[in-house]
Amino acid sequence: MQTRLVRIRSSMDADFPAYLALFTAYEEEIGLNPAGSREKLLRRVDREGAQDLHALLLAEETPAGFVHAHPEAQAGWIYSFYVAPAFRRRGLGRSLAAHGEAWLWTAGARAVLLTPEKAAAGFWKKAGYTPTGRMDPTDGAEIWQKGN
Repeated sequence: MQTRLVRIRSSMDADFPAYLALFTAYEEEIGLNPAGSREKLLRRVDREGAQDLHALLLAEETPAGFVHAHPEAQAGWIYSFYVAPAFRRRGLGRSLAAHGEAWLWTAGARAVLLTPEKAAAGFWKKAGYTPTGRMDPTDGAEIWQKGN
């Protein structure tokens, strides 16, 4: 199975409907109400689009996942990450995570931070992330880190 990543440059880009469908599925899977998914995603892409990475994973040209990464002064964040259930356990998530990390390292991050969902903790541990013991002030989730 071939994989390629496409950067979503704006909310008007042709990939936005596929990204939105995956984002809505992501919100449902983690227990959020997806009622405002379109507006929430539009705000993210429009507000942060120029400085953030919004990458769509395509497997055989089928939208399979996405990563949203945000650079900061010392560390970059993977804000949201999703691989559709039909595409899991194929190595696609590792490829997508590596793409987001590489983008953050290139942007100057010395560490990559994220707050993994409980079901994905094993995935992120295998990817080299470790719990920091610090909590995210916005949602109380534990922050995990890779790098310094």
